[in-house]
Amino acid sequence: MVTSRHHDGCGVEIRVVDHGPHVWFSGQTPAMASYEPEEFRWPEPVRTAETVTAGSVLRYACDGLG
Repeated sequence: MVTSRHHDGCGVEIRVVDHGPHVWFSGQTPAMASYEPEEFRWPEPVRTAETVTAGSVLRYACDGLG
């Protein structure tokens, strides 16, 4: 096995086994976010008390979101 590490947190590992022609390569990079987290915002309701069909009732648990 050969292992290499860089000061920035990246690394490479190479493994060769003695019982076959297999070579395994693996790499490692520092953990990082794929995107910047943003605050969750609820969408505007699809239905409101003013827009429901006559005789219908808004379900309180959905809050007009469906």
